[in-house]
Amino acid sequence: MEQGNSPTLKKLRSPPHAYRIPKTHASWELISAIAAICTDNEPVKNIHLDPAANLHRLAWKWWVQDELPTYCISHSLLKDFQETDINGLTKLIDEFWTAPLPGMLLLLPNSALCTSEGNPIPYLLVVISDGINKTPFRVEHKRQISIFLSDQSESTWMTGFGLGDNEILFKPNPKIGTEATTKEDELFLAKLRTIVLQIVLSLSYLPELIDSEILVASDERKGFGKQKSDRPLYRVPRWIGKDYQRQSLPRINPPQGTHASPHAHWRRGHWRQQSHGVGMKERKLIWIKPIWISG
Repeated sequence: MEQGNSPTLKKLRSPPHAYRIPKTHASWELISAIAAICTDNEPVKNIHLDPAANLHRLAWKWWVQDELPTYCISHSLLKDFQETDINGLTKLIDEFWTAPLPGMLLLLPNSALCTSEGNPIPYLLVVISDGINKTPFRVEHKRQISIFLSDQSESTWMTGFGLGDNEILFKPNPKIGTEATTKEDELFLAKLRTIVLQIVLSLSYLPELIDSEILVASDERKGFGKQKSDRPLYRVPRWIGKDYQRQSLPRINPPQGTHASPHAHWRRGHWRQQSHGVGMKERKLIWIKPIWISG
């Protein structure tokens, strides 16, 4: 997947554009190679041949040119977002809500999410439209979230949805690019939409989960006596839920007596509005975490 003389690859692997990615997530060598291939190669002229691949390239090109941010999400938070219901969530989103950013690269923990065929996903490229910020392609809805990815087998996937008045606007597509979708594919894509919507809302409403991107000096010294301040600076991606801890499961003892206890289970999380401010007249969206209910 290397690009021999790619200017994009050279840029992305040089400070201050290069990222120091934790070992729990995909390497920057892999991510930068994907970005360079998509950015340097022009979309095919006939977009109907493979619209998923073409839009995937456009999204990457936009991410590179506009220097959009990169986030890592923790495995614990990702797991709890999967255990959270979003039914009715759009009814809680303020009609004046604006996107926290126009787009981002979201790096996933290694093998934390896999396609319906079992191929791990290293990243999600997210494009967010709220009717104000620009996007690299025309969107169907005023407020829309578009998601692009390629899996370990180098297959390209795409999905997306609009945020309407009290509803999620989604039209099933029988094809992803040139490939027909299966029922298993649709379940997988629905899971992605659920996760990404919650991540976007976290950027707006849960600032305590977000760590800022920082620059760090290279560990490599170039010459004898080189000062730390002279080392090239690399980026460390922003974190979503870096220190987030899931509820730990208690040790379950064997049932005692003749009466069966209620079945222990996870109570799924959800989102709701909470009153706050002067006179408790203001409302803010909060997340109720999944919790373990003992039997």
